[in-house]
Amino acid sequence: MYCNYCGKQIDNESKFCVFCGQKILTTSIRTWDINAVGVTFSNDDGTDRQKLISKMKIGETILFSTYTYNGKPAVYILNSRHQIVGNVPAEDAAEITNKLKDNRIQKAKVEKVGKLDNKNIYYLGIRLYISYQK
Repeated sequence: MYCNYCGKQIDNESKFCVFCGQKILTTSIRTWDINAVGVTFSNDDGTDRQKLISKMKIGETILFSTYTYNGKPAVYILNSRHQIVGNVPAEDAAEITNKLKDNRIQKAKVEKVGKLDNKNIYYLGIRLYISYQK
């Protein structure tokens, strides 16, 4: 493993760096599953979010773009081609915005794509991988 501060290689069990003396911070990953909202809208360029979602595959990389809506943080969900496919739910937008600013979201992937029962509406489930310090 490498020191978080000086970058020198140290023993994997080290609690402090033998070179610079700094405490070693270790990170772990936790997952957070969310469902996209706003998936039935069309985008400003006329693309249909439902058609975009119907073509998405499990494991596909998800991207995010933050913005402000009515004075509050909001987050677009984009496919790997940078097309908007939905939004992060409003109740999660502020927290996800903060994690994006802190570079704590390591990756995000499509977890599930399907149709709602008795409706012709696609839904999109996303799994985020978030780092945190132990």
